[in-house]
Amino acid sequence: MNGQTFVKIAKWIFRITSFPVICGLGNGIGWLLFYLMKERTAIGLSNLKRVFPEKSEQERKRILKTFWRNFCKDMLEAIKYFAAPSAIMSQRAVSYTHLRAHETVLDLVCRLLLEKQKTLTHPQINITYHSKSLTP
Repeated sequence: MNGQTFVKIAKWIFRITSFPVICGLGNGIGWLLFYLMKERTAIGLSNLKRVFPEKSEQERKRILKTFWRNFCKDMLEAIKYFAAPSAIMSQRAVSYTHLRAHETVLDLVCRLLLEKQKTLTHPQINITYHSKSLTP
């Protein structure tokens, strides 16, 4: 099977798969990745410990598991959008303001941390990436 045939088959599969099934698949893949990608999970937990030292280990694991599930759902939804006909895409497109209206507490925390990072005047935060410590 060549690359074009594989892409056509994948697009067809994503076209006929419903969004609830895509979300369920994303949740399952995200759950698996949390346990299978041990190095990435360790890096994520280390970074969360630096950002949220007051949170328990269990709470930081919950945050990271939620991240993996949301990341996988977003990736699968993006693939479905690219596979969908343009008529369907235009019906489902929403504005940034609309997305902000559905923002969860974790989304808000991430956005506020990113905004805070932009205004940080005393950068003494160490961030772990690829098992190496970087100082911004």
